Amino acid sequence: MAVDSNVKERALEKKVLYHAFLRDKSHDNWQKYHEAKKATKKAVVVAKTKYYNHVYEKIQSRNGEPRLHRLAKNRHRLEDIEMFFDISDENSHLRMNRKEALKRWRHYFYGMSTEEFSHPAAPSADPIHGPIHNVTVEESEAALRKMRPSKATGPDELPGDLWKSKFWCFSEWLAKLLNHVLVENKVPNGWQESTTILIWKETDKPADCSIYRPIFLLPRRCFCA
Repeated sequence: MAVDSNVKERALEKKVLYHAFLRDKSHDNWQKYHEAKKATKKAVVVAKTKYYNHVYEKIQSRNGEPRLHRLAKNRHRLEDIEMFFDISDENSHLRMNRKEALKRWRHYFYGMSTEEFSHPAAPSADPIHGPIHNVTVEESEAALRKMRPSKATGPDELPGDLWKSKFWCFSEWLAKLLNHVLVENKVPNGWQESTTILIWKETDKPADCSIYRPIFLLPRRCFCA
């Protein structure tokens, strides 16, 4: 589906007004951005309706059957593989028992998490001499602005849209929480957990652990790092 020119213009206008609102969070700028956002959503709905009407007309035509089969084939290609538990062990022997498959996954991720891989050294900041300063509200606001909305949640199940909500001042609460962590000198256990999502690369047999790309979903506290 090609992007409609009207949708592109509306989206660009919304983006410009959004950055204008970030520079000056006045009520007038917010109203302009809110109206542009509604106009963009409406343009997307109109473009989708127009596109699907065009597709339906082609399907219902005399030569519509091959198009219908092509759509079904493309949709089947994009579907995820579900209920697949068989996995190969270290010796490439297929394990069909679910407990053995889970044991293989556990062993595979343990090795991935503990083995050292060659990679560039992580940059480090200069050490802080003397007492550590408290986290300010301004620092929390700057960190929240860097968060990207509409992303998958981690174990805390808190989306980025909630952190950036205008109905509650998260920056003040976040600054108090981080300062409490500094005083206690202990990171909450929930911040050390992650949810692992496996993405099949579709390059080989799905029974091989190494052809899955793991994505680790961390709690939303990671924006403070």
